[in-house]
Amino acid sequence: MDPTLCVLGIDAADYALVKEWGCSNLQLSNHSQLSTFSDGIDLPATLEVWPTIATGVPPDEHGIHLHAENRSRWGKSAAIQANRLLPDTVQNSLRKLYQRVQNPQPPQTQHSHAFHTGSIKNWPGLTPCFEWETEGNWFRSINSGNMNGQEFIRQALGNAGSGIGWLAGQDTAGVSVAGVHIHILDHVGHLYADRPNKLRSVYDAIDRLVGWLKKKVDKLLIVSDHGMQTTETDDRKPGVHSWRAMISSTESGDLPKSVFDVREWIEQHTVTTESHSEPQTDVAAPREHLEDLGYL
Repeated sequence: MDPTLCVLGIDAADYALVKEWGCSNLQLSNHSQLSTFSDGIDLPATLEVWPTIATGVPPDEHGIHLHAENRSRWGKSAAIQANRLLPDTVQNSLRKLYQRVQNPQPPQTQHSHAFHTGSIKNWPGLTPCFEWETEGNWFRSINSGNMNGQEFIRQALGNAGSGIGWLAGQDTAGVSVAGVHIHILDHVGHLYADRPNKLRSVYDAIDRLVGWLKKKVDKLLIVSDHGMQTTETDDRKPGVHSWRAMISSTESGDLPKSVFDVREWIEQHTVTTESHSEPQTDVAAPREHLEDLGYL
């Protein structure tokens, strides 16, 4: 069985910080800074860049634009403003309902992409992103004073570990290519851009998780959409996205120079074999037993 090409997308993994802090597992045998782009705002935006990484085309072609998403997802109606006058428990229920109805998930492109022969999870613009949305809710809870940073990091590391574990599972399943996006470094970058010791501790934790992953898979590509301005790197606007995206791989040879080149690289390093669809699978257990257990 040919090895799976495992693609780990780490939002806001900043190449300068990875090098400065000696994150050796994130720096695979072949690594460099990756050119990225901006479209809807002056700096690279998650929702626009990740679909480009997978499709190889700009937002005008893959159809995912940050501003359209902003209007739908984060706009506040008069009803939501009035909601603030209600008790907290009622506010929370109405807010959750509003978010589900208004826009339960980011839009998904219909454009072809690099993962059509394999599997993909939590990738903005390509799949449902329940993990990203959940982590975003935790981040908003910090801003509203309902969660502290320590609890956020604990929860977000669990989220990241789940995604990395999923990638190892896809390698075991023998798919040709698998990709997953984790968002933790973006959120903690916004949170701790002026507290490098806190931020570094999370980079170190992700580096250890990637070290575990390296032992489980044969072919690994790590990519980010942008970096993060910090006091550690003497940037002018700590907590704002930087242009220091990164690319890192176990494979030798030339790496992509730009986020627009990543799809082609993935396809060149994906070994596809003829697939045979499995006929309908019969379940061995008696139906009555499964109904008793609540499975059916």
